[in-house]
Amino acid sequence: MSKRIQKKSASALLAKFKANQCTPEEIAWLESWYMNWNAENEPELSELELKAVEIEMSEALGLTKRATLKLWPKIAAAASVLFFLSVAFYFFYLQPKAEQKLSHITDVSPGGNRAVLILADGSKIDLKDAKSGALAKEGNVLIKKSKDGQLIYDLSGTAATKGSEITYNTIETPRSGTYQVILPDGSSVWLNAASKLKFPTRFAGNERTVEIKGEAYFEVAKNPVKPFRVLSDHQLIEVLGTHFNVNNYTDEPFVKTTLVEGSIKVSSKGSSKIIRPGEQSIIGSGDKIEVVSVNTEQVVAWKNGLFSFKRADLETVMRQISRWYNVEVTYEGEVPEISFTGKIYRNVNLQEALKSIGYIGIKYRVENNKVIIEPEKQ
Repeated sequence: MSKRIQKKSASALLAKFKANQCTPEEIAWLESWYMNWNAENEPELSELELKAVEIEMSEALGLTKRATLKLWPKIAAAASVLFFLSVAFYFFYLQPKAEQKLSHITDVSPGGNRAVLILADGSKIDLKDAKSGALAKEGNVLIKKSKDGQLIYDLSGTAATKGSEITYNTIETPRSGTYQVILPDGSSVWLNAASKLKFPTRFAGNERTVEIKGEAYFEVAKNPVKPFRVLSDHQLIEVLGTHFNVNNYTDEPFVKTTLVEGSIKVSSKGSSKIIRPGEQSIIGSGDKIEVVSVNTEQVVAWKNGLFSFKRADLETVMRQISRWYNVEVTYEGEVPEISFTGKIYRNVNLQEALKSIGYIGIKYRVENNKVIIEPEKQ
């Protein structure tokens, strides 16, 4: 993608920083630009000038290229001191984009706290509309919704631990939904959009087993004598007590399990791997397990209200957008070979999110509930 220096555009944007008037998409693009910035992209500058740019940029943004991006708490003060120096001249900006065709379209709201609980008898409870308090009773297990929206399985009844029949419940989040459930053993599970968790209303025997489809983050209550097992497509995860993320969407090319804390064993088709904190297991169509090091904060950003990408291809980015905003994404012609690095708040409307992504040079239009990515001009 071609780039050019635009001192006027850069100065105007930096002036908005100084006045604390930058929009979220402008901040997201600046974060993305800096993470992708490379001195090799500015061959006309001397070595000393290049070094000055890099030092002043990193100091002003309060980060290094290896740092996980934060929304910059010190950026206004830093910009007023540093950015209006010679750095502003060297700040390059993407070529002007064609105006995106969104203004006449009703905007799409972001996803939120919504899910459906399916009880053992098949009856369904819409958790978004349900009031806080007791929702149902399965055997001796009381199912409640907390005031802050959590689904809780209460085994405070003494007879709930033995003797009663084991039943299974399923919680499903729709596209554009997310939800937290506290399981009967005290483990917490956060479900991302378009996900499903099946679990017993109480854990009996010598193990705790649940099934997941989609994406979920687990904080497993420690119990050395009763391992926690997660079944998903192509794999089995075994833990004693730990924090980890499972990404198991059917429209993703890989099943990914990321460990944040503790230790887990991932098994698939007779082979297994021990995963340590900061590692991710990846299983493809051949069911072979590969282990790589990852930034766990980026992987679980969805749980904390963010999209977080690092050199992600456009299709990967748009799959997440599609699930969260419940929109269809189509491509006219070939998919643009563009990567995106940056963060976007998940609580912004679709237009805001698309504008942030649009700064990398894609052209798109929105028609009803469909985002259409237009081909790049040759």
